[in-house]
Amino acid sequence: MVIIIANAIVIYSEGHSKHSISLWTLNIIAAYASILGIIAICRYGIQGLHGKSYLFLALGIITWFSADFTLLYDYYTLGVEEQRFVTITDALWFTGYGFLALHLFIVIRSLHIKIKSKVVIVISIITVLFISYNLVNLFSYNFHTYDDFIAIIVTILYPVLDFI
Repeated sequence: MVIIIANAIVIYSEGHSKHSISLWTLNIIAAYASILGIIAICRYGIQGLHGKSYLFLALGIITWFSADFTLLYDYYTLGVEEQRFVTITDALWFTGYGFLALHLFIVIRSLHIKIKSKVVIVISIITVLFISYNLVNLFSYNFHTYDDFIAIIVTILYPVLDFI
């Protein structure tokens, strides 16, 4: 319900203030989720699989909140409306992806599902071929500067990490 209300606030806001309202909404919800994560850790502790899972989930959410807060800070103090280069914000988001991946792997490990090795091998081969094809195309592109190359890599990493 909170997500619906937050999206409605952003969608129905005026055009010139939509960006700042979306930044505030994003940060308020991220702060709320971070607080709930801290409460879950305090309530359940960090013992066992579920405790570690909650810890990594909370750390991922808090790290993403930190990244979102840096965007809010940059917008109001530095006047930066859109990040065009790789910044500390990207590092915070990537760190958050790491914590969230650890949470996911712990949850998957706790399910005790038997995974067939043939399926894993086929999926791994398809994934490696797909990534190799895209890397060959990427490296055939003529980059003007090293910063262009890093910016393209970071831009590509976001959907890949979302997919994982």
